[in-house]
Amino acid sequence: MEVAVTGSNGQVASALKLTVPDGIKVTWLDREALDVTSRESVAACGALESADVVVNTAAFTDVDAAEDPERRPEVDALNTRAPELLAARCAETGARFIHLSTDYVFGATGDAAGVPLPVDAPTEPDSVYGTTKRAGECAVATIAETMGIRATVVRTAWVYSGALLPEHRDFVGTMLRLAAGNGPVRVVDDQIGNPTYAVDLARGLWRLVSDRSAPTGVLHAVGSGYTNWFGLARQVFAEAGADPERVEPCSSAEFPRLAPRPAWSVLDTGAWRALGYGELPEWRSGVARAVGARL
Repeated sequence: MEVAVTGSNGQVASALKLTVPDGIKVTWLDREALDVTSRESVAACGALESADVVVNTAAFTDVDAAEDPERRPEVDALNTRAPELLAARCAETGARFIHLSTDYVFGATGDAAGVPLPVDAPTEPDSVYGTTKRAGECAVATIAETMGIRATVVRTAWVYSGALLPEHRDFVGTMLRLAAGNGPVRVVDDQIGNPTYAVDLARGLWRLVSDRSAPTGVLHAVGSGYTNWFGLARQVFAEAGADPERVEPCSSAEFPRLAPRPAWSVLDTGAWRALGYGELPEWRSGVARAVGARL
């Protein structure tokens, strides 16, 4: 099986590189190899021409920077136009298309749910990042319906790699640096979601890639169990041998950010499990391995 992976320098793609199964030949496409926002570049890419499966991990993921109006064209291009172009190219070549998306598509609509959000839960993003990612999902769905391609959108959340991939900025890596210091650290306790170790997500994505009968539609793939950022931070401190009591809770109002964060974005993985892919490991297991730089 030949697979092309876009956004190959990103965190998820870096984890995919560490977990490639036997029997899969991968072409890694970074920005220099492929401009995913250019119709001409996508059309001319030989790796897309020959791929059996295309996995799109390229995205504009800096959720606060995305709120800058001057950055909006770039955000739209990467999060909306790119998946549309790639899906259309897969329709031409006959390749399957797998597109990575996010819990941010739910925005505040999930806040009152209190139960894990299924794949068909209403989406109403309230950030530019979530809005553009939702538009990308819709573009992929439209092409799948009108052009008959097999396309799967995989939503994930709270992805981290910690000490395993220290070149990538993520919450666990930040908490590790703070744990090595002194004094208290304040972390919000009113946002709840599924911490997801990038390696576990990567292994799940490879299961999807390898399933030649994988369905078209939306799936959720996240670490099992859920917590808030405060609980996640304390777990990192404990695994790092630091005093978790140094982590103190605060509200989102006390720690304002440019982009709104969902208060509740716990994702239901029932559709994923029904396909036989199994649950991703429990989030504490991922934290232990991320802190120890282990797969």
